[in-house]
Amino acid sequence: MRHGNLFSQVTIATDPVYLSEPYIRSQEFAVMERNNTNWLYNCEYVMELPTDKNTVPHFLPDQNTWRGEFGQRHAMPEDGVRGGAETLLPDWRPGAKPAAVRPNVNGGFRPEDQPSKLAAGEVKAVHVQGNVHMIVGAGANIAVQVGEDGVFVVDAGAAGTSEKVLAAIKSITPPGKEIRWMVNTTFRADHTAGNEAISKAGRTVNGNTADIIAHENVAAHMIKAGVPDNGRPFKTFFEQGRDLPFNGEAVVISHPETANTDADSFVMFRKSDVIATGDIFRTDSFPVIDVEAGGTTQGVIDALNRILDLTVPSKMLQQGGTYVIPGHGRISDEHDVVMYRDMVYIIRDRVRDMVAKKMTLAQVQAARPALDYEGRYGSNTGPWTTAMFIEAIYKDLGGQTAAPATRSAK
Repeated sequence: MRHGNLFSQVTIATDPVYLSEPYIRSQEFAVMERNNTNWLYNCEYVMELPTDKNTVPHFLPDQNTWRGEFGQRHAMPEDGVRGGAETLLPDWRPGAKPAAVRPNVNGGFRPEDQPSKLAAGEVKAVHVQGNVHMIVGAGANIAVQVGEDGVFVVDAGAAGTSEKVLAAIKSITPPGKEIRWMVNTTFRADHTAGNEAISKAGRTVNGNTADIIAHENVAAHMIKAGVPDNGRPFKTFFEQGRDLPFNGEAVVISHPETANTDADSFVMFRKSDVIATGDIFRTDSFPVIDVEAGGTTQGVIDALNRILDLTVPSKMLQQGGTYVIPGHGRISDEHDVVMYRDMVYIIRDRVRDMVAKKMTLAQVQAARPALDYEGRYGSNTGPWTTAMFIEAIYKDLGGQTAAPATRSAK
């Protein structure tokens, strides 16, 4: 984080195997002013590993031979290295009994610093940057671009929220402007149930209701689910994407061949420098990989890498710059997407290693390959649990969910 000439570096390590709570460190730096007269730049890019930029270096479980050396190299007592948060306090001494575990430490954040939550039933428009706003509280997040040409909407929200969504859109729309276009990033009901109401509230230049754009697989899944004609997209495409100019900027719709399903798309507003990802990226759960609907783990990773190819941070700090509207959750930037991509990549590799060892699904679930990410993305209840996420990856990678049939002896 940079404020003027002051650069703050904050590192948060979350590791439930070795740490009893998140380990937070911070450092402060001041800009060194030399007017580029020194023979080396203050900071230079260094390629540390000769690998593809989309490779995420990591150790599989029990393969990190370096662990344990830290305490030895620094002559630190074992009970101090492995003692948890309490042994980090200045008054701790070797042999002392650790203090009682502090409940609800909440990562060290004070209650007043916690993110505010939307009141139940409230739908609100939040400005992102440029011409783009995000509407929250209507199921999936909705992106809205406004300007002289009218209103461009990405996704329509869940059933029963359309009246509040239209009120939120009206609050940010210039006088006399109407909804012209809408994109469906997926066929899921929390993104599309408001299609008919939002479309009818708008109008194309020839007087019809606002057009709905989506990949043809979105329409196919919705037909299969029995969605009425007025709630489905009819401006469909089968290529890798579509683009059009609107409100003085290029709007680029991209369709990965496969991601969470075979129908997902994401939308970039190029001049505003905002990407609406649909469910390819979200901050509130592990990715919902629907294997039955054509979703693949590698497809999610590839789609996230495509999004990262388009994100450009502010001042080379991996923050700010291109803003990302997730399918669910808070406004994000490149750093958030990198962390999410790394998480999917690492968990995929762990499960793949277990599949190669012929472990059953029950054994994989018991090993908890997503343990270090469960606190941030996991859930044991609701429509998408950690167990369902691991099972989806296991199935996608060819794991045997049922025991092989045994042949009876004659």
